[in-house]
Amino acid sequence: MMKRRILTLCMAGVLALALFAWGGAPTSKLPMLEMEAASSVESGTESTHKKPTGTYENEGPDDMIGLLTYMEDGKAIIRDTENVKFENGAIVAAENTTSFVQMSYKEIGAVNGYRYQFSYNGSMVQAEFYRFDPNHLDEKGKACLESVKEKGSFELLDNEVPATLHPSEEYLMIYTDTKKDEKNEAQKQWAEELFLSFPA
Repeated sequence: MMKRRILTLCMAGVLALALFAWGGAPTSKLPMLEMEAASSVESGTESTHKKPTGTYENEGPDDMIGLLTYMEDGKAIIRDTENVKFENGAIVAAENTTSFVQMSYKEIGAVNGYRYQFSYNGSMVQAEFYRFDPNHLDEKGKACLESVKEKGSFELLDNEVPATLHPSEEYLMIYTDTKKDEKNEAQKQWAEELFLSFPA
């Protein structure tokens, strides 16, 4: 019993470090998300964001490739494609990959979860995606999703973590960018809009 408690605390610590620690890889070693310049300006507004078209399906009840590919194709996130590949419904990652990792998703009652780290506009961005099974939630999952529905955040190790819940209540996104300028805020809003539009 004591070993289980220690293991649970260790797993929670790993998740908390991933959520809050910014001492990871320097931005120069992270994949860089760059937006293409708009080819034309219509109605006085310039936008390079376009929602992906096509089919983005997950292979199984805990698979997330459909969502992750959708977010990547929509230019909300980016991964190091040399070290991380999507092949035949599976994720293949090199051992030294730190910019894309599977998270300790069970600590919040999810069935799967991944974190992306990348550079955007001179800042390090961290985006996490979790999948839940709404029909089989444990107590942690219920508490997490209810909290996000109620106040837009959930508590983890005495910290409030802002999160966005997909309308299907199957997916949760945590998007963190320490740079608060207009360009970075617009990119964060795009990531949230795209995430909410994922056809689950």
